[in-house]
Amino acid sequence: MNSEWQLRMLKLLVNMPLRLLNRVLQFPEPKYLQTKMLQHTYQIMLKTYRLEVQKGVFDVPDGNFERFLMVAAKLAANIGERDPLGMARADLLACRRRT
Repeated sequence: MNSEWQLRMLKLLVNMPLRLLNRVLQFPEPKYLQTKMLQHTYQIMLKTYRLEVQKGVFDVPDGNFERFLMVAAKLAANIGERDPLGMARADLLACRRRT
């Protein structure tokens, strides 16, 4: 098979589910410290990626990597807001820092 055709098919196989997940998933309202930290980290990663694109490190972006970052952040934020053990650990760490 042609390697360019294989690459296009692989990109299609990866990007179509990411597009769907990006539309379906939403960022939860941050109630816990870990979700706020995650959203802040996502913003920093996105700014860094856009700076690297402007510097010419990456080719002209087609939105696929940005979409990948957003889906990963949405998944992690939703897990962080719904994980009872993660919430308990974050609350415990926040209490320890206050005292």
